[in-house]
Amino acid sequence: ARMDGANDWVILRRVIWPLVTPVTFFLLIANTIGAFQAFDPIYVLTRDLGFGRGGAGGPLETTLTVTVYIFRNFYERANAVGYAAAVALFLFLIILGLTVIQFRLFSKRVHYQ
Repeated sequence: ARMDGANDWVILRRVIWPLVTPVTFFLLIANTIGAFQAFDPIYVLTRDLGFGRGGAGGPLETTLTVTVYIFRNFYERANAVGYAAAVALFLFLIILGLTVIQFRLFSKRVHYQ
């Protein structure tokens, strides 16, 4: 492309970007799903260690996410397993919907050749 007289912007836009779009598309989908499933750092850093300072989710539940909420309802509350399963299903439907939207919007821009 450089021999044909293309500048840096044209090389980036017409040569390099089409080559990395499959990887970028995969990372977009994987990171979107991973963002909704953040659990481990929140649970490890904010769980109740027996000192009576509150459970996972931090003080005043400032770090309470959907996955921590599901965990608390499933393991820490009596008779809330069905509720936790319903919230987990709702989380799944949100992630599925966002993934389908991303596939429809961005799959036309991904070049596999």
